[in-house]
Amino acid sequence: MENKERRNLGSRLGLSAISPPAFSPEDITKESLSLVANGSPSGTESGFGTENAQLETVGSSASTLSSSESLKAAYALLPQTPIRSNDAHLVEFSEAMRTVAKALRRVAEGKATAQMEAAEWKRKYELEKARNLKHKNEVEVEPEDCFCCMNGTLENSFDKLTVRDASPDQNGCCGNHGICSHQILGDEASGPIANSAFKMVTRKASFRLSWGYNGEQNGRHKHDVVSFEQGDITTASRSNKQILLKWETQPQTVLIITKPNSNEVRLILPDIARWLKGHQNINVLVEPRLRKELLAEDSYFDFVQTWQDDDDLKLLHTKVDLVLTLGGDGTVLWAASLFKGPVPPVVAFALGSLGFMTPFHSEQYHESLGNILKGPFSITLRSRLQCQVIRDADKDELQKEEPILVLNEVTIDRGISSYLTFLECYCDSSFVTCVQGDGLIISTTSGSTAYSLAAGGSMVHPQVPAILFTPICPHSLSFRPLILPEYVTLRVQVPFNSRGQAWASFDGKDRKQLAPGDALICSMAPWPVPTACLVDSTTDFLRSIHEGLHWNLRKSQAADGPFA
Repeated sequence: MENKERRNLGSRLGLSAISPPAFSPEDITKESLSLVANGSPSGTESGFGTENAQLETVGSSASTLSSSESLKAAYALLPQTPIRSNDAHLVEFSEAMRTVAKALRRVAEGKATAQMEAAEWKRKYELEKARNLKHKNEVEVEPEDCFCCMNGTLENSFDKLTVRDASPDQNGCCGNHGICSHQILGDEASGPIANSAFKMVTRKASFRLSWGYNGEQNGRHKHDVVSFEQGDITTASRSNKQILLKWETQPQTVLIITKPNSNEVRLILPDIARWLKGHQNINVLVEPRLRKELLAEDSYFDFVQTWQDDDDLKLLHTKVDLVLTLGGDGTVLWAASLFKGPVPPVVAFALGSLGFMTPFHSEQYHESLGNILKGPFSITLRSRLQCQVIRDADKDELQKEEPILVLNEVTIDRGISSYLTFLECYCDSSFVTCVQGDGLIISTTSGSTAYSLAAGGSMVHPQVPAILFTPICPHSLSFRPLILPEYVTLRVQVPFNSRGQAWASFDGKDRKQLAPGDALICSMAPWPVPTACLVDSTTDFLRSIHEGLHWNLRKSQAADGPFA
């Protein structure tokens, strides 16, 4: 009887090893609980080994623990196992990883789409640029004679000029004497000029540029010479970038641009006009408002000329030999904005506040202008940006808005909106970054001491070929300003998911609204602004930041301190 009960109990215990929920109070013993909690003992197989071993284990411990207490202890151990909680955490983690993967995939797809759009915008921009150059005529010199090499009179020189279509492989100068004025200013001698009512001067004065060092003139520009001997790259000589301007013929016309509503300007302007006309026999050209003011003061100034309409203004660079500004840096910016293409040399007299671009003193205008008109003198070629707004509504057509030239910077900000500016920026066909903040400044090196400096940008020498990329109060701790090479094309676009609109201003004026989908394209313009130097480009730049900004001004340390 006892053996039969053992066999029945062993049979029931064998089943319970396969399906634990079938345990009964009579079948669970202390050893059974130990096996359930800790697993099978070493040396036995899963399933409790053979039937005899199961029976012996149950029989030896049947009287040591009550069945009801064993059942309670077994069910109390089951919820404490960490398997189910770990499974839940793994499921949650995998769901989070799938969400991150989806987000990264969307970002990658968006970036690829944006790069394709940027390449398409650049193609359209280059197509329009090439089309404009194709329809433009420029003056070129016949190959057998160079303008600066001709020994004849000025009239004979103009007889040599012919009008041809622009071609990149044609050279208008022999290059043996520096750079000729028609290469810098792009002078034209086409029909509309001769037929225009703007006929104050029949011909312009010619000049040439050369490179010098410490005031000494060199005949040719020294280029970088790089050697590759024995696998080493070595720069044998450095370029000399100090530029000198020498008149080939006497200047005939001077354009005077003044700061408005300035009593100091009203006092000095009549004296300069009299001196230029009476002592130098130079034609004086002023803005229409200035001519009215001068004639209201004295009818003697009837010799002062001006332009009549916008058509005359477009031909201004073909008539003016020299630009004279009386004011501050803002007056220089205004003078440069009058020339939509080439700009004549600019002589800037300081009658403003800071004067980063105005090195000459108005009290010494006799001496300064005398040296400039006599020549040669050093100049700084200040780069300008060419900016064009492309509307989303016209993105499938050629750009209709006229390009804008800026000497300092173009600023894209949030205007009156309370939202952060959201801008997508591209350099050529490469994605740069997304700007989230108050805005962005794209500046020339001449503008590096203006708004860009106030926003944390670097001060850069004006003849360094670069474009500054400076954020305005970015909502980021890692957004630092960039300095990019001058040959790149920047594209700033307001994305369609932007919360607000943006506003673009060009040298502080001509403010334009940018809606979602609109873009602003900026590249270096081919027409720099040549400004005359008091000493040379570097000396004038360092003087301006010392005097205008008091750069690195502090007391010197005492000489009676402890020795190191």
